Amino acid sequence: MIENRLYSKIEQAVIGNDVVYVKQQLPFRSDISIDLMRRHLAAEVEVIARLSGSGLLGGRLGLIEVVDYDIEGTRIVTKKIEGDSIEAALASGRWRRNPREFTRVFYLAGRWLKKFQMLPTSGIDFVAWPGSPSDLIEYCGIRLEILKSLGSEWARRFRSRILDWLELQVRRTPSEWTKSVLCHHDYAPFNIVWDGRTLTPIDFASCGLGSPLADLTYLIHRLQMMSIESPWKKWDVALWRRACLRGFGARNIERSPIFRALTVQHCLSRLKKYHERKPVGLIASIHNRWCCFSVKRTIHALVAQ
Repeated sequence: MIENRLYSKIEQAVIGNDVVYVKQQLPFRSDISIDLMRRHLAAEVEVIARLSGSGLLGGRLGLIEVVDYDIEGTRIVTKKIEGDSIEAALASGRWRRNPREFTRVFYLAGRWLKKFQMLPTSGIDFVAWPGSPSDLIEYCGIRLEILKSLGSEWARRFRSRILDWLELQVRRTPSEWTKSVLCHHDYAPFNIVWDGRTLTPIDFASCGLGSPLADLTYLIHRLQMMSIESPWKKWDVALWRRACLRGFGARNIERSPIFRALTVQHCLSRLKKYHERKPVGLIASIHNRWCCFSVKRTIHALVAQ
């Protein structure tokens, strides 16, 4: 089995008695150097190694196992995790048959994040991808400029208002939520595996430092996007969102300025992807416009608060 992604090629293989995944990192943009890819892989390997020896995870909170890696060749081999991604499990309709199971899944997803953030990161060489600065205001400003360059009149009209609002939210944020902690930076349903008992996130290629709420807000954002992209499926996103927050230990954090600001950041990134998409056919075009409209509506609702 070979899976081609934007950033990597993943192939299933057998080493000894183990089924493994061989992930080859790919230079997905012209401004991504081989040296940068090697540094990302080295950080990924180090994070997994530290987690393995930390004692932070265990029981229902799983961790992938590295079998082999080649920093120079930008390749990592990990043991196959049994189970399905949360995204695949939800798409199969399992959540309708056993809704309590998925409340538990998202509770564990929040709990796993809390443990993950406790890992010491000193000495790990984290480096950001070009165009993705750690500063929230700068990141959002870049996304709005890209949207303008793609012909978005909406971005031109609301750029200043959105950035002013974001700056206000950051100023209002207590220091405990502005400190840097370890982040997965791609903590989405397709990167979290569930086998019915243990929850195991995968793909640490984008890990780095960021806000304590960066991964939590991103996971919730991706759940909300599933609801927007497939509204006919009636996902129980509100219940899963509350379970995530409870597992993370911050039930009321949605009301905080930084939670709202990070949600807008994720929405701007998603809006950029919709504008870059080239839908084929009338139905796909209508669906893409619907998604853009829904994301903009979410942003306006947050900025109006």
